[in-house]
Amino acid sequence: MTIGAPSDPAHVTGLFKDRLDEIGAQGEVAVQLAGRPFHISRAFVDDLAEQRLTDRIASLRKALLIFHSPTDDIVGIDNASRIFWPRSIPRASCRSPARTIS
Repeated sequence: MTIGAPSDPAHVTGLFKDRLDEIGAQGEVAVQLAGRPFHISRAFVDDLAEQRLTDRIASLRKALLIFHSPTDDIVGIDNASRIFWPRSIPRASCRSPARTIS
């Protein structure tokens, strides 16, 4: 299952791209993501760069449920498509109208 996940894990580094040199030099830096501090290590950044998620998704032999909002401002809806399309058939897609839950 994915919920609002980027199709390329390296997308995450774009959220703190202005701190990448600092992370590389210091080994670990606290960054603000969604208003909260997170400690990001050089090893984490290196691991993200090595991941080939699309290849791994294509070879899955399990069901995959993908949820993604077309109004997500951080991870665009095109990421859901890039996760969905490499999958072997059978696959199905459905759209839900946007609504606010109170």
